[in-house]
Amino acid sequence: MKTVWMVLKKEILNIVRNRRRLFMMVLFNFILLPCLAILPMSVIMRKTVEDTIQKLEVPMQGMEYAPELVAYIEENDTITIVPAEDVEKLVREKQASAGLIVSPDFEQKVQSGESALVMVVMDRSKSLNMEGVRLKSIVEDYNQSILKERLEKNNISKEYLTPVQVEELNTATEQETAGSQLSLLIPGFIMTFGLTSGLAVAISSIAGEKEEQTLEPILFTTISRAQLVIGKLLAVLVNVISAAFGFLFTILFSALAFVIVMFFFLRDVDFSSISTSPASAASPFTIASATAFLPSPLALTLFVVSMLPIILLGSALQIMISSIARNSEEAYTFSLPLSILSLAPMIVSFFLDEFVPTLSHYAIPIFGTILSMRDLLSNHIYNNSLSVMFISSIGYAALAISFSIWMFTREEVVFRA
Repeated sequence: MKTVWMVLKKEILNIVRNRRRLFMMVLFNFILLPCLAILPMSVIMRKTVEDTIQKLEVPMQGMEYAPELVAYIEENDTITIVPAEDVEKLVREKQASAGLIVSPDFEQKVQSGESALVMVVMDRSKSLNMEGVRLKSIVEDYNQSILKERLEKNNISKEYLTPVQVEELNTATEQETAGSQLSLLIPGFIMTFGLTSGLAVAISSIAGEKEEQTLEPILFTTISRAQLVIGKLLAVLVNVISAAFGFLFTILFSALAFVIVMFFFLRDVDFSSISTSPASAASPFTIASATAFLPSPLALTLFVVSMLPIILLGSALQIMISSIARNSEEAYTFSLPLSILSLAPMIVSFFLDEFVPTLSHYAIPIFGTILSMRDLLSNHIYNNSLSVMFISSIGYAALAISFSIWMFTREEVVFRA
């Protein structure tokens, strides 16, 4: 064990000594990623909030033809209607965000029970046009109020307009529905991370040392081939796990930075009028409603633990590929199938809706892990299938490690350049 620790220590020192790599890691995790993700989102969020609650001046063509509509819209304290001759031109030339065009016979048609035309003019080329959305929402509310008056005037129930009610009954639970959606993305990301994130260390520690001819002196020492391979495998595992924690820390750091930046960007926004905006009618969002879709704590814990076999298997495969390759370039070429294999969950997930797995399917490498992750995300804990997946994944990793050790006993493989 002491010898394995020495090999691991040597590989970790090689990683730490690569100052450029450490610098790029810090630069990416704490500067580039937060700036690229947080600043644009903060600007978009501020603009969205301002466009939603700010006072809006709406040009209206044919204002004199719809006094009741004007009065209804101006009940909202954040919107003011102003007369205009050519609303379309104003919006096209960016002098107004949105506007209204009312036909001359608007009031007459409304009073006679006919359908009157109101045109909401907006620029669809704008990626965010909350002003147009607000205006359209208010006009639609006015339409519903007139419809209600007409029905009450003629003593007609609103159900008369919906002779057949169509409802949907979901046979899946909320966790199963959410798990099915999450399984399209999360397992694929985990597979990609587990199968490829340790490649740089695995290739540099074996194929790179072959290329630089620094592996031969180590092989002439008393260290066994098994100790050498296991030590290098542990170095890859340490790198992958460290990268995983680093990525998690980056997400938490970015989330905290996002909250701070959002408070800074919105510090001078007046929210006093938000109660009169259309968005205020939205259903309330609570933490309880969000967590209702999550699996149980036990299922989430097992889901995290289920990542370990794929990380171990991925590290073992990377060591095996690096052992076979003659140099770094060849090792990266041989590792391409791993990158393709990491895309399997995204492809397979689309065909699992009608698939009913048996216990033997959980013993298939990679595929068994995908099935287990899908079950756990849907809040299904199957002890037998999880046991088969864990044991088989560890067994496949042991085979890959054994193959690497065997490769190190062949001089034509180890010493070829």
